[in-house]
Amino acid sequence: MEPFGLLGFLEHQKLFMMSFTKINHHHTF
Repeated sequence: MEPFGLLGFLEHQKLFMMSFTKINHHHTF
């Protein structure tokens, strides 16, 4: 596995979690 692919995957996961929590907070409060 190439490191760039892994880094891109981690960045995608971080952005996904950030957007998910943002939407969650928006619906919660």
